[in-house]
Amino acid sequence: MTLIQEIIGAFTGQNRRDKNKEVVLGVLGGLTVGVIGALLLAPKSGKETRQDIKDCAGKAYDKAGDVAQLAYNKAQDLAELLKQQGQEAFNTFTRQGRSLERKARITAREIGKGTGRTLDSIKASLEAEGETTGSEPTENDEV
Repeated sequence: MTLIQEIIGAFTGQNRRDKNKEVVLGVLGGLTVGVIGALLLAPKSGKETRQDIKDCAGKAYDKAGDVAQLAYNKAQDLAELLKQQGQEAFNTFTRQGRSLERKARITAREIGKGTGRTLDSIKASLEAEGETTGSEPTENDEV
């Protein structure tokens, strides 16, 4: 198991579920061995014992199928949950990005307006200065 898988498992609780699953499988395995041992030691005929073992093996097979199906369903549920959370995070980031873009456009527009007003003010000031001196600035005049 990689470090990333362990970290994800710690956050999702998967590590705990894996350990619980191992315990359950160990108990089921021990129970199966115990039942088979009891059947072999029971005072029955060989034919009856073989039939009992066959029945027990069939039940264990069915139980293993049930456990596998349960694990599959849980994995599907987890995958769907992760998909939904990923989509929600994507949507949140997209909304925040659009909001920041709008704010940047508004700020740029305001800066542009302020710059225009400043240029108009400078132009008016220069024009007023030109009227008081009585001459228009020419291209050769230094600014």
